[in-house]
Amino acid sequence: MNVLLVGATGLVGSHLLHLLLAHPAVLKVTVVARRPIQREGLTNLEKLIEQKHPLDSLPDITFPETPFQLFICLGTTIKDAGSQQAFRWVDYDLPLYFATKAAEAGVNAIHLVSALGANPDSSIFYSRTKGEIERDIEALKVPSFHIYQPSLLLGQRANPRLGETIMGALSFLTLGPLRQYRPIKAEKVASYMVQMMERSLAHGKSGTQIHPSIEMNNR
Repeated sequence: MNVLLVGATGLVGSHLLHLLLAHPAVLKVTVVARRPIQREGLTNLEKLIEQKHPLDSLPDITFPETPFQLFICLGTTIKDAGSQQAFRWVDYDLPLYFATKAAEAGVNAIHLVSALGANPDSSIFYSRTKGEIERDIEALKVPSFHIYQPSLLLGQRANPRLGETIMGALSFLTLGPLRQYRPIKAEKVASYMVQMMERSLAHGKSGTQIHPSIEMNNR
């Protein structure tokens, strides 16, 4: 099986790239990213195919040979993006473009990193955008569609976020009904995604499956 990974330089995507290159069932990993991949620590680099694109416009990319699976790990914040329009470009327009093109190319499974609380009817712009991209990729009716809804993501960022640092330190307080909001490490999400990739390989068509943060944290 081949893989197309979008967002390989991000928090979840960087961990996922390590795991995909090391996986014996993965033949090639095609990466579409804004900046060059840091190759230090990566194994099986002969599997890696880089397609560099600034992603400020819709890229003309080459899809892997079938069978292949698509992993979408794109994401930003309104603060980092600078506006709601710029945020929506990264978290809705680009993911839908890649998913649509992949569906046309015969993708076996699409894996989308979304967020806890995603809801297309939400009054909160962030949650509404996440819910809309889940809904609209699902409408493509690919054989398998996995939606990952992590809570606050923990990991080493180039620009640490104060809120994430505080929440990570207080994660032990999220007990009982609040466990679903407990922060989760990015590498744990990536590892879980690989498990779902393996499940898709073993069982084929499975429709849409939603994986909330508490499910991933408990693995």
